[in-house]
Amino acid sequence: NMACLCADFSKTRPTEEIAKPPLPDFLSGRILEVEYVHLTPDVRKRMPFLEHIPVYSDIQIVELDLNNVLSKETKRIFQADMAKRKKKRQSKIQAEKRADREAKQEEARLINDRKSRFQMIDQDDEFFHAPSS
Repeated sequence: NMACLCADFSKTRPTEEIAKPPLPDFLSGRILEVEYVHLTPDVRKRMPFLEHIPVYSDIQIVELDLNNVLSKETKRIFQADMAKRKKKRQSKIQAEKRADREAKQEEARLINDRKSRFQMIDQDDEFFHAPSS
């Protein structure tokens, strides 16, 4: 998202040399993905835009659908990246569904295994009948 925004907007105040408008103060859009990150020094190196946040903080990075904000040219430039991210999100959803389905199958298997080991009590067993006097 940030690279797309920087293609259309300036990170600094507009000057005569910079014709792009400044980054918007607020953005709104449909949330595509939320990534939970524990900010370690390694993560900070990969994401230098987070350098103002204290190390070892827990943060959320939100990916927004910015189609209503970006220019056609920027969308064209980043089309491959956006398609790659979409495919990654879909793969993640499929993996989560598969893991959920496998967990449910394993739970059902364990329940059936325990049921098969459970001995049914025979009510007609002489143990349950009082001796005749």
